[in-house]
Amino acid sequence: MMALSGALQRMLSLLLVCLVSTTVHGFQSSGNQKAAHEACGLPSDYLQTSHCFADATHHTCCMLGPEARAYADASGNPIGTAATKAYTHLHGSAPSSSDLTPWCTCFGSLVCSHYAAKFDDGTHVEFIYDKDSAAGAAKGATNIPKTRACEAKAREFFKVRSHMTPGIDVETSYGASGAQCPEYHPADNVVELSEYSPAARQEIQ
Repeated sequence: MMALSGALQRMLSLLLVCLVSTTVHGFQSSGNQKAAHEACGLPSDYLQTSHCFADATHHTCCMLGPEARAYADASGNPIGTAATKAYTHLHGSAPSSSDLTPWCTCFGSLVCSHYAAKFDDGTHVEFIYDKDSAAGAAKGATNIPKTRACEAKAREFFKVRSHMTPGIDVETSYGASGAQCPEYHPADNVVELSEYSPAARQEIQ
């Protein structure tokens, strides 16, 4: 009976290893989602980023600074930790305390521009994915000024619904208006994401 119990434990341990392996390595993005993952600097083979650029709101490629990461975690939206883990998965080492880490934030609640306005730590919108991109031609709006109103203008342009997110006030989520950002025109700043590489980002910045 003891031997059977030991064998059962070994089988369960093996099953657990298989399940963990499947969780970590079983996802691989493709098509437009993969193009957006790569343009944002996010891993395309990581389950925790499988929702990025694939649902109704996680369209903003946000570069999170250290203060924004800490605030997000403390306010009930633990994307600071999530972004750090995704960075580590892709690069094989953890980011430094001052590094910017990419994450797909909620476009509908203007998370990234809220953090960018709140903290002077480099946090900014890198691009916003066009959910209606034709297959094989992923596009996104770039060069978005560091204000809630300008991300809201892109939200209006891409016709994405507003919603709430923990740590983001109602005024930001629902009250920001693109009319307060006359200097930015999303249509003039849409690019092919397949050509928007990390190297290109450095040139733009």
